[in-house]
Amino acid sequence: MLQNKLRKKSYRLAFAAVGLFLMGHAPAVFAQCTTSSWTNTTGSVTAVGSTNERTELEYEGSCGLSVNAASSPGYVTSGAPNQDQQVLSRFYIYADELTLANEEAEAIVFQARGNSATQVQVAIQRLGIGLGLVMRYRSNGELVEIEDIAPLLPTWQAVTVGWSADAIGGTVYLKLDEVEMLRAEGLVNGNENVNNLDLGLVNDVSGSGKIVVDAFEARRAMPEPALLTVNELFNISTRSYVGSGVSNAVAGFVIDGATKKCIIVRGRGPSINLDTTRVSNPQISLVNPTTQQEVDFNDNWQDHPNADVVAAAGRAPSDPNEAAMYICLDPGIYTVNLAPAPGSNNGIGIIEVLDFDRGTPFLFNISTRADVRTGDQLAIAGFVIEGDLPKTLLIRGRGPTIQLQETLLANPTLTLFDQSGVVEGSNDNWQDADNADDIAETGRAPGNDLESAILVTLDPGLYTAHLQSASSQTGIGIIEVLDLTGGSIEDN
Repeated sequence: MLQNKLRKKSYRLAFAAVGLFLMGHAPAVFAQCTTSSWTNTTGSVTAVGSTNERTELEYEGSCGLSVNAASSPGYVTSGAPNQDQQVLSRFYIYADELTLANEEAEAIVFQARGNSATQVQVAIQRLGIGLGLVMRYRSNGELVEIEDIAPLLPTWQAVTVGWSADAIGGTVYLKLDEVEMLRAEGLVNGNENVNNLDLGLVNDVSGSGKIVVDAFEARRAMPEPALLTVNELFNISTRSYVGSGVSNAVAGFVIDGATKKCIIVRGRGPSINLDTTRVSNPQISLVNPTTQQEVDFNDNWQDHPNADVVAAAGRAPSDPNEAAMYICLDPGIYTVNLAPAPGSNNGIGIIEVLDFDRGTPFLFNISTRADVRTGDQLAIAGFVIEGDLPKTLLIRGRGPTIQLQETLLANPTLTLFDQSGVVEGSNDNWQDADNADDIAETGRAPGNDLESAILVTLDPGLYTAHLQSASSQTGIGIIEVLDLTGGSIEDN
């Protein structure tokens, strides 16, 4: 009788709060392209990265292993670790191009073997209209499947598989982007060793398309530093007055890269911790400004088709009248409109764009147009610099150059704060800045002398930039955070 104890994990992510009005950022790492070459490939596979040629458009570099289901099986094998009872294996996977023929079909993408007997097996199966990972493990001489499934996103994901065996009982687990999804304990596997690992499409697949894997590593079980360090501008939000028409808050952002990026967008009001009038029922609309088409819309977050993903990610708004959406977007330019729902009152609102899948593609060049007022109704842009490298940013406060037939913020001023409330920089008229020449050299200097700019290099952390009038006036203004460094990924 199996003495295993299953701890089932539904689709969820754990996030830590970072304070202020910004939501916390996840420790997950999504990325591409980390190895210079693959070795020991067998079967019908394409070893990408053995040269410097860019042969896979999914990558922003030259590396990885692409396996086509039409010519499977094909996989990379590793002879290490050798005869170990504790193994930790990690790799990145992009499986959105793989199509399985039916609900019974599957693709085994990873297995750990000891003396030819499979100890751990990870397979891709159909999950609704998407794909998910299942895991099997050897216990008491049989392969047992954990009765749960870990959904895969249509983007890069980091997979971690840990396995241990001893006379008392072993443990196996699977993580997606550092969040544990599947686990079984109390394995009865008689001190079995692992001496070979297979990665790719290990079995024949009844389907078409391909998977792409990257950054395969194996070692004796030990603490798990991230495979990569991702340096990027991460989790952006703006708090401002929100009214109807031109007083909507409009946030713009760019997704840069070659594959989809998954984000969560939220519109908040009732949950804002301010003793002032807040927008009572915010709604959000995601628009592609190039085509002028609405990509997505939500009023009350629980009514969105992907509300379960928002909730599982720990990002559900605390008030049912607030709005949220989870969506995976192609690279490009997007805007999000935050407005009061019909019949609700105007007031302070927060618009947030949260990076659900850290790494490439990157979010960058953030801007929000808002009705900038005084007191609590000024515009505040918050952002997180993630990673371990400093980042150079140009922060702009605009008003006179906005192309609107409305009352504009005539003389905008900016103040930049760190998480502790320390002023990192301030500016009224950009040409009065000590580094005005450097601002001009960026080619991004404001188009009016009364507009503001702060060019600064900041360490990783949480920051807020405040936009208001230098003369207590009100009007439509734009606050922008432009990433001049760009995102980067480093091997650990």
